[in-house]
Amino acid sequence: MSTDDRKFIMLTDYLHEPVIHYDRDCKRTYLNPAAITLIGEPSKNLEGKTPSSLRPSSVALQHYQEKIRGVIDTGLEAEFDFFLDRLPDGPNVHTKVLRIHAVPELDSAGKVVGALAIAHDITALKLSEKRLRALIENHPDHIIRFDLQARCSFVSPSFTASFGLEAADMLERTLLDCDRVATAAAREKIHQAIWQTLQQETSCTLETDWPEDRIIELRLVQEKDAIGEVSGVLCILRDITQQKHSEKALLTLNRSLRLLSSCNQTLIHATNEQQLIKDICQLVIDSGGYRLSWVGYPDHGSYQPLRMAAMAGARLTGTIALEQQTPEISLAVKAFQSGRVQIIQDYPNAALLSSLGDMASQEGLLACIALPLKVAKQTLGVMTIYAAHTHAFSADEVTLLDELANDLAFGIQSLRIRAEHRDAETKLEYLAHHDPLTGLTNRLLLRKRFEQFIQQANQRDYGLAMLFLDMDNFKEINDSFGHATGDALLIEVVRRLQRLLSEACVLSREGGDEFVLLINNTQASEIVTHTAQQILEAMQEPFEVSNNTLHASFSIGISLYPNDGKDFETLRKNADAALYLAKDCGRNTYRFFVSQMNADAQKRMRIQTDLHTALKNNEFLLHYQPQIRLCDGRMSGIEALIRWQNADGQMLSPAEFIPIAEQSGLIIPMGQWVLREACRQLAAWHQQGHTHLVVAVNLSSHQFRHGNIVDTIRSALHEFNLPPKSLELELTESILIQDTESVINTLHTLKHIGVKLAIDDFGTGYSSLSYLKQLSVDKLKIDKSFISDLHKDQDSAEIVRAIIQLGHILQLTVVAEGVETEQQLAFLTHCHCDQIQGYLLSRPVAAENIPEILARIGVSG
Repeated sequence: MSTDDRKFIMLTDYLHEPVIHYDRDCKRTYLNPAAITLIGEPSKNLEGKTPSSLRPSSVALQHYQEKIRGVIDTGLEAEFDFFLDRLPDGPNVHTKVLRIHAVPELDSAGKVVGALAIAHDITALKLSEKRLRALIENHPDHIIRFDLQARCSFVSPSFTASFGLEAADMLERTLLDCDRVATAAAREKIHQAIWQTLQQETSCTLETDWPEDRIIELRLVQEKDAIGEVSGVLCILRDITQQKHSEKALLTLNRSLRLLSSCNQTLIHATNEQQLIKDICQLVIDSGGYRLSWVGYPDHGSYQPLRMAAMAGARLTGTIALEQQTPEISLAVKAFQSGRVQIIQDYPNAALLSSLGDMASQEGLLACIALPLKVAKQTLGVMTIYAAHTHAFSADEVTLLDELANDLAFGIQSLRIRAEHRDAETKLEYLAHHDPLTGLTNRLLLRKRFEQFIQQANQRDYGLAMLFLDMDNFKEINDSFGHATGDALLIEVVRRLQRLLSEACVLSREGGDEFVLLINNTQASEIVTHTAQQILEAMQEPFEVSNNTLHASFSIGISLYPNDGKDFETLRKNADAALYLAKDCGRNTYRFFVSQMNADAQKRMRIQTDLHTALKNNEFLLHYQPQIRLCDGRMSGIEALIRWQNADGQMLSPAEFIPIAEQSGLIIPMGQWVLREACRQLAAWHQQGHTHLVVAVNLSSHQFRHGNIVDTIRSALHEFNLPPKSLELELTESILIQDTESVINTLHTLKHIGVKLAIDDFGTGYSSLSYLKQLSVDKLKIDKSFISDLHKDQDSAEIVRAIIQLGHILQLTVVAEGVETEQQLAFLTHCHCDQIQGYLLSRPVAAENIPEILARIGVSG
């Protein structure tokens, strides 16, 4: 292949247009990708074959081949349209229209050696031409086209039908030769206008009175081709007979025109709807010369009767009053119902009630017109006008008054839209600075208020306090009762707060369940303390929301200006740090910021960041603490406890990172890792022969509610081929008291799987006997705080004894946690506790130490 050939192929490969090369025998030697895609056949099936070889063959393909053959034989370029039909069956439907440009290929001696065909898809163009012709043929106006010799080349069917002509009477002729069209003088005038339009780039409009009973408007415009060259003249004919008659009649209606003009001026300058309709009614009297005018609106969704919104002219007459009392005969009501103009030219004689006719005659209300005030398809009201003489409303005058009514309706609608826009702008301005749910100021407006307070504080030498409020356990309420109930609770909480806060306070919603309170003019910290205490006390009374009794409380962090910060962000950050301390201190309390909190907050953020890294780098490990059965001293199971050895080799206490993991949501992936790792290790011990060994894994409340716990457990058991009974899940009482029905359903599902369930730290929560009976748990674990105080506190000893007895009554296994002394062991043995766990027996140890303990004490079967 020559360099030129390669360049040719490279260029054509990137063309969007199909390109095909043919040799001297009209066989394809090359097709670019666009051509192959168009034909829809592989290249190997096309090259070396003639166009007519395509299947199914068609007359169009034969014609195409003849055209290409003609280029090769004559050496002359050719351009032609080709209808490509690739349907395998059915009638010959053309799916593509291509304009083919074929050029001969010459060798160095000038001899034709082949041809090159380039295709342009003109399907859309052809379709547009077809649609344009359909549009012209069906347009209500008549269209005639004249060519460059002023000969008629097209006449729309509507023209020939309307004027009783045949197309043959005009085609290929100038107007001068069309004896059946207009008069000779009119034809001469139009013919000259056609020549003038051909010569000048202007449009020309003429009027003719042919036929005699009609007035026809002719508009002549130049027609240009694709390159901007004049190609003819289009003559557009429109019957304007009625329009001309109306214009002539309107000239006589000076009074109505003055009225309409005055009303339009009033409409232009109107700013208030009520004033507008009053002014229009008055203009109807002053400029229109009518006796009475009034505008009525439907009142509260009813139009019986219409409410009189404005009136001018005669004072409220007996006629109007009687119409209002009998809306079923009211012309205004009828106009409103029908949406059409209603007219009575002789009101006294046409009234449905004789008394109404008599009264109208006495009051000089002799003709009446009711005009619906319509915008699009909506009727806003009705304008009713009374005249002092009968037959006062001619057809032309009715047209003008209807136009007036339409203009008035448009003006009313425009004013209402403007008012809505103003209201919307006001609302947007409000929403830009307020929380949409509670109506409280948002952070943007809070910052502005803060800056104002700071200026006042600096000028008057007093302080400012920022309180960061966070609702305790709001997420649990949302999860249990739904977001709608949560939102309703927030609204009620805000209402209660607003009732107790003074004018010196600005309350803002940060989002979710977080609020910021600014207290201005705080000369003493006692004011701040009192306010915080008031907030806590106000929350003690429960809320009745959506038929639920809900409890709410706040943790509050407080920072003071200028001691704790001199700008908004610093004060907010420090109040947030104090808030964390309030939460750590048991919630439902407040704490002031101290400088050490910054270090604590930074440490929390550092631990949270490091937790993400630890999950990625697999820095966590599990230690295991044996659980011993008191009846025979053998191991009944082991509890898996997470430990974190960071990249520096430092072992961090769970107490340092578990709370942060729960607050950040990282507890869910951590819990999934613990479950999987514990199952993996248990499977290894089972393979060593310790098949009766059971491992206990703690579940956090976050993991239980949001961690897809059932699927996670199924997956872990399946992955390591463990019997479900070898896995025990330890749940805190706080998990079990939330969303009871959902918890019970999940517990029943877990029991159905076959895993064991234990209530951890029993005695520190709120479990009731009736509730425990519904739960499918296997074991109670007595909290170690009771065990540690056995010999110091008689109450703790009684609680432990009662828990053991309760567990046995419910046929549950009871485990004592945190057993560290022989005295504690003796007490538990005496009380018939089933199992114990604690440092007395073994500290939590690494997995590799468990086999030695198993060898020493064995596993219960």
